[in-house]
Amino acid sequence: QLTGPESKTVKRALKASANMRRLSMALLWLARESEKHIERTCVHLPTFVAEQIEEHRYLLQNRPVIIEPKVLDADLDIESDLLQIVLANLLRNACQYTQTGTIEVSMDAQSLVIKNPFEHESEANSDYQSFGLGLQLVSRICDKVGWQFTFQEYDGCIEVGLVWPKSMS
Repeated sequence: QLTGPESKTVKRALKASANMRRLSMALLWLARESEKHIERTCVHLPTFVAEQIEEHRYLLQNRPVIIEPKVLDADLDIESDLLQIVLANLLRNACQYTQTGTIEVSMDAQSLVIKNPFEHESEANSDYQSFGLGLQLVSRICDKVGWQFTFQEYDGCIEVGLVWPKSMS
């Protein structure tokens, strides 16, 4: 029954707690090499993507970066907790590595693609291994649930994608 600034703080804490619960569940599931299936639920794609974009917008403060969603108005029956972890990691990386320009987020009933401009800060290899634990987690989740994960760098852009089996939509 809180109002005012306390309400925002409590909502943020509850959201962070839910995210940690999802991540803990996924990490335990991966660590156990469990064959147990993760619960599938129905997600409304525009709402799902819009919520993730809003949660990550703070990463773009003081930078001329736009996030442009292109999302099919559809529902999808999928492992929504895992999809949220994957989308959050991919979007976080795009926000962190984009200094200027447009991050494109495209999603339909079969796939997710995130494309963002990327400037090399060094001559380091830019395969997905160099982007931290987040993309390794994404790759492991995708392998485990049978989603195809792709990572490509070309013409100053990074493009990551997911494709899940047709039987899921």
